[in-house]
Amino acid sequence: MIDATTLADAVILNDPSNMAGASSTVLVADVKQALDAWTTHLSGLGTLTVQVNLVNDGQNGLLASGGPTLDAVIGTEDGNNLIESGAVFELATGSHLSGGASDIIVNVNASYLSEFYLGGGSSVPSG
Repeated sequence: MIDATTLADAVILNDPSNMAGASSTVLVADVKQALDAWTTHLSGLGTLTVQVNLVNDGQNGLLASGGPTLDAVIGTEDGNNLIESGAVFELATGSHLSGGASDIIVNVNASYLSEFYLGGGSSVPSG
């Protein structure tokens, strides 16, 4: 069992059409850096895994979207299922929900990938 103060994290890139091209390594590194920063504010068990999907949604204005990969039914109340995100479930129990390789999914619209500031460290250019 992992100690509650030792929350691990990981990033998986799902880009079967290689839409990210040469940017894929930097994209994963940037998401990992953000995840590392985010997980310093969390405590729990297990490994929080984020899957980044590159999707081709065209120029629809949506840069990215995301949410839990799976949900867990953790009980019932008044005949209704009580649902918890798979990520929260793993943090609480240390158990990964079966059926998914990740806990959180982020869909990035590859049509706008050139507008993302990737690999720049802590300073973002103005404009």
